[in-house]
Amino acid sequence: MLKDLVFALELGLKVIGVFLFCLWVGLKIDEYFDSQPIALLICLLLSFIYVIKLLLGVGKHE
Repeated sequence: MLKDLVFALELGLKVIGVFLFCLWVGLKIDEYFDSQPIALLICLLLSFIYVIKLLLGVGKHE
């Protein structure tokens, strides 16, 4: 049971981490190029696609 709990926490942290990282990168790119909110939306879309791929791949590793 502890193994499952650690796996769930790891997966949750990956999902939150990817979204926060892409949010930060998107904001910095927009700030640098002064292109509000184009890069932010693109980065968040890419992070969403990655998280869906990550969650769909979870069942294959069990």
